[in-house]
Amino acid sequence: MKVTLKNVTKKFGSTVAVNDFSATFPDGHLICLLGPSGCGKSTVLNILCGILDVTSGQVFFDDDDVTSLSPEQRNIGMVFQNYALYPHLTVLENIAFPLEVQKVNKKIRIEKAKEIAELVHVENLLHRFPGELSGGQQQRVAIARALIKNPKLLLMDEPLSNLDARLRLEMREEIRRIQIETGVTTIFVTHDQDEAMSISDSIILMKDGVLAQEGLCTELYNQPNSKFVADFLGNPPINVIEGYLEKNKFIFDDNSGSIFLENMTDLNMPNMTKLFENKKLTLAIRPESFILDKIISKDDTDKYDKNLFQVLSVFKQTREELAHIKIGTKELSIFLPDDSDVKKDDKVILSIKQKGCFIFNAQTGERLK
Repeated sequence: MKVTLKNVTKKFGSTVAVNDFSATFPDGHLICLLGPSGCGKSTVLNILCGILDVTSGQVFFDDDDVTSLSPEQRNIGMVFQNYALYPHLTVLENIAFPLEVQKVNKKIRIEKAKEIAELVHVENLLHRFPGELSGGQQQRVAIARALIKNPKLLLMDEPLSNLDARLRLEMREEIRRIQIETGVTTIFVTHDQDEAMSISDSIILMKDGVLAQEGLCTELYNQPNSKFVADFLGNPPINVIEGYLEKNKFIFDDNSGSIFLENMTDLNMPNMTKLFENKKLTLAIRPESFILDKIISKDDTDKYDKNLFQVLSVFKQTREELAHIKIGTKELSIFLPDDSDVKKDDKVILSIKQKGCFIFNAQTGERLK
């Protein structure tokens, strides 16, 4: 089922939680609503399920206007952060409960509950109580209970927040598997960018109640339309430097240093400089967009005046090294090859890849290049 929000606004008194929000969730896709706390993503989810009324705007399921329908009339499944399982009911009874409310024959609902339990891999836990289950097992039961009604839409509100890191990874894969097997349109709310990028077909990123950018995960990462999008996606975060252009280099706002960008043909530096010279800009460079050109001996540092960085620290990781570096007063994070031999206090020459390097309007955050 395709889901459409048209110009939806939700106000709580004088507070605007969602502002003129329009989005389409394609049939059979898993879409992540992503954004920082307080951006309005859970409000959008509660509007979709009918818990909250809209102040203005419309909600469509396919071509049907469901804006005024109650949650019971929308045929949705909901999975919450706290699982909300009934502690006095067994796993089987918890899964079957929605059908019991619908007065479905006991034999039929038990059979259906067992089928769904197999889908989410809890068929061997049917006679246990929630208190006897791990967090991941409880989450699987909550998903099974949401799916047993054969909903047209599955809504998940921060469903993995209560799990430890390893279980989160496991449940990401399981949720994706279940969604693909059932084909149900799924909207997954999270503030975790890694979670969103690993599990979803596409992302809708929100900020302050409005849609910041939507698209494939790789599109948002590689082609952010604003400083907010570039800064929100990426771990470690993108390096952000305020300053201005002068010829083929970006000079820091405190005049403590500069980064040369002469090889940035995609940025069209001559034209950029002509348009924005001496205007306040933001340069953003992803950690993986630095290239190690040379490690400089202490005796040779005076010979180099372009992109000479001091290494503050180096952390070994599995397939690469994370280094913190400094140029002028600016401290940046970069990835290096695991065999780079770069050490703390080294001086290094770095060049910048075109991919992952962006220039933004410092006032509005709009991407310029």
